[in-house]
Amino acid sequence: MGVAGRAVPHLLHRHRANASGGAAIVTDTLTRSIVDTALNVEFGDLPEPSQQMVRFALLDLLACTVAGADDECARVITDWVRDLGGSPHSAILGTPVRAPAAFAALANATAAHALDFDDVSLRMIHPSATLVPALLAVAEREHRTGAELLAAYAAGFEVQARICATINPEHYARGWHTTGTVGVLGTAAGVGRLLGLDADRMTHAIGIAAASAKGIRKNFGTMVKPLHAGHSAMHGVEAAELALRGFTADPEIFDGRNGYLDVFTTPERGDAMRAAFAPGAPMELVVSGIGIKRYACCGALHPALDAMERLTADPRVRPDNVVRIEARMNDLAPSILVHHDATTGLEGKFSLEFSLAVYLLHGRAGLSQYTDEVAADPELIRLMHLVDFVVDESLPVNLAYFASVVTVELADGERRTERVDVQRGYPELPLSLDELTEKVRDCCSPRLAAAAIDRLIGTMSSVEPVPDVAEITRLLSVGAR
Repeated sequence: MGVAGRAVPHLLHRHRANASGGAAIVTDTLTRSIVDTALNVEFGDLPEPSQQMVRFALLDLLACTVAGADDECARVITDWVRDLGGSPHSAILGTPVRAPAAFAALANATAAHALDFDDVSLRMIHPSATLVPALLAVAEREHRTGAELLAAYAAGFEVQARICATINPEHYARGWHTTGTVGVLGTAAGVGRLLGLDADRMTHAIGIAAASAKGIRKNFGTMVKPLHAGHSAMHGVEAAELALRGFTADPEIFDGRNGYLDVFTTPERGDAMRAAFAPGAPMELVVSGIGIKRYACCGALHPALDAMERLTADPRVRPDNVVRIEARMNDLAPSILVHHDATTGLEGKFSLEFSLAVYLLHGRAGLSQYTDEVAADPELIRLMHLVDFVVDESLPVNLAYFASVVTVELADGERRTERVDVQRGYPELPLSLDELTEKVRDCCSPRLAAAAIDRLIGTMSSVEPVPDVAEITRLLSVGAR
């Protein structure tokens, strides 16, 4: 029985025995290479710009989680988790509710991804929406430090991103949502690192997590898409904690017939994945990095929105003077941006027509633009009908960058065109601290006091010295001052 208001770090101290399941684990497999990477990646080995990028990503994700806590899908999950009860080890951010770590991870990850405002990896996955909620929930319960949180994040990110780098674009193009199919593996690795799993236990954690690899893109634009992140966070915690207790799985889950590669992609991808996880392979946090969103919608829309931002800098490009909008994107974009006649704010997040129209009408595409009320505005609907979505096969098919060419035609016949290949907020064009803190305040101010937001920004600017991650979660509780 723990002291009221303080969780006992029970798992780490009660489960230290070897858990190889009685059989020797082969160590020259692809699965073991993934495990070795998870155990040996060090945050301190990153160059300072990459370290700062991770700190920014953590702050950004916490803000997105607080904002998402008020979304209907997050409220449903939080209500369900509260009704389940259990040990109140971990906070559900932006609410007064506490829950067992795995369920807090479920609720927080669903909230983090609910608004589609969370970050992306250039390997086509939402890394922080699965990783941070899981790591935060376990770190809070186990009273781990900020430095340990960062090390676990780096481990989980590298597993996710290196897998995605070798199985995409085919895996994603077949309809799988990598945040669900790959995110759970990285989350299990990150939580396993936080819990101090040895190599054998980490091998089993990855194998257990593979049993929960799931998520199809047909559910984009519904409540289920953010649930993919929630499931990855919850099942990642589950996998690491079961492995810690001695639960076992196939120790070669990535290898051979009916293994992960065989099921989700092709065995031929094995050579590329072995190279990605070989000793000395470059870190994805340096090579590909993290993209932080400026707009509260699908990342594939962001280059087009950057183009519309440039176009609307001309005062003549205004709703009553535009007669046609043409947007050219690659041939993968239509399979993602599926809602051509969006009627809700949620559908609008996956609609090129909605997003360009809303930016032209409002001059921004933030949280307050993607609502059902805005979607019902007759003027918005009129502008949506002006948008022609054109597939341009000359534009590169790149899962990280959806190069977009946007042309507006004015009432006098003049045409203005802007092309954007890389959106602001991505590693090549990172946001400034001022731009990020503006987003954080916008996300958090409806639920948190200004002083609490200021302390959060200050704390996350230098995470390493934090002696107990519980100090961070306290700042994110409703009513924090």
